[in-house]
Amino acid sequence: RLRSVGTGEPALNRVHEEDSLAAKRKVEVFSAGCPACQTVIDLVNRVACSSCEVSVVDMNDAKVVRRAALLGIRSVPAVVIT
Repeated sequence: RLRSVGTGEPALNRVHEEDSLAAKRKVEVFSAGCPACQTVIDLVNRVACSSCEVSVVDMNDAKVVRRAALLGIRSVPAVVIT
């Protein structure tokens, strides 16, 4: 679990407020280990709320690639929230 932090961005702050009332959600970051992916991972970890379960999945794993294809992911970094 990760705690939300103020980002100074109104839209993201609004999400944090609404999250306190929402059910648990799963946040998956599809990554290939590149610098751009790490930037997104850092951002997701920074803005995730206590209702978010964040996981980073490795696109170098064939099972992850198959799941990404089923979700329509064609490039990384990509974030899926369920």
